[in-house]
Amino acid sequence: MTKGSRAPIPFDMRAHVVGLLRATASRYVTNKAKAARQMQIIIGITNNWDVLKEYDISSTYLRKAHFVAQIAHESGNFGSLEEYASGRAYEGRKDLGNIHPGDGMRFKGRSIMQLTGRYNYDKMTQALRSRAVLKKSESLVDAPKLAMHPRISVHIACVYWSEHRLNALADNDDIIHITERINGGTNGLADRVRKLARAKKYLTDDIYERVLKHKAPVAAPMPVKKPIFHNAVNWLGWAGLY
Repeated sequence: MTKGSRAPIPFDMRAHVVGLLRATASRYVTNKAKAARQMQIIIGITNNWDVLKEYDISSTYLRKAHFVAQIAHESGNFGSLEEYASGRAYEGRKDLGNIHPGDGMRFKGRSIMQLTGRYNYDKMTQALRSRAVLKKSESLVDAPKLAMHPRISVHIACVYWSEHRLNALADNDDIIHITERINGGTNGLADRVRKLARAKKYLTDDIYERVLKHKAPVAAPMPVKKPIFHNAVNWLGWAGLY
């Protein structure tokens, strides 16, 4: 995989992004393993937040809020980068390009935007190669689980967002049409609306400045340890978002 050089994300931005992602998603209260996995995915997105700038998604609060609300829903509150279902329901779906036996399970939903179907895996491979995210020898069709790599996963979501011209809809605060272009309908709309409201609250209630004032060490490299998770959520509690 093509890595490329990039500057480390400053602490204050990491704190801001972790807060935004954590504030938007619902928490896992009783399952510590799921809570740790959720935080691991959040850290993975945070460490690759610079990708959003390439697609002009992080330039306004509305674009960030809508993007985060949608990926939080699609990934099951950042609970997994792979669809929980087996994928058998997609077997034989010619509209998804699943024309070979086993394609349904092989190309089930993955990444924070739930890339699904042989056709979409192949199309995304071409898009990521053109951006030097993947090498010419690498393919999501040949290795579907590459879509779960943190940086590739973020790129997949951003490419989809850009190709479907969702920035313009976000600028108009149009969650219904954004949902339709991502989902093909309005499944989960109520949850997406709730998450959008939480993202907006975080972005507009000066919580970012309050986080920096408290110097909370909320971001750290993987693997995620318990103290990191607790530090990340303590201030969200008094901010009314956790």
